[in-house]
Amino acid sequence: MQEMTKNITKQSEEEEFKDPANAIKIDAKLIFIRNKVLSFQFINLDLNKLPSG
Repeated sequence: MQEMTKNITKQSEEEEFKDPANAIKIDAKLIFIRNKVLSFQFINLDLNKLPSG
């Protein structure tokens, strides 16, 4: 999961370098992705707390 975020960040930095106007869009995308990853982790935590059986 973290590897995926790293790849996206790397790709975004390359795009940003080509066109500074893209920087804001890229930031928004990264924040969105980060939030998705975080909420995914929270869901996992909640599932782990549930009593089994």
